[in-house]
Amino acid sequence: MEGKDKLTLRIERAQNTDSTGDSQTAETIKTLIKHKVFVTPDVDVVDYGSLPRSERKTKRVSDVREI
Repeated sequence: MEGKDKLTLRIERAQNTDSTGDSQTAETIKTLIKHKVFVTPDVDVVDYGSLPRSERKTKRVSDVREI
């Protein structure tokens, strides 16, 4: 997409659950965000525990645009 930014949101599924509801969860999150901030993100549902954790302030937003 030339000249457009892209938002990818990674969320963890609940502990001890499988991936059967991932697509519905992703669509629900997309819709909620689109209605609130008028941006449609790509939503990736990942395994529980796969996102980094820290007791301190962590960087939760990464700007990976090529400038």
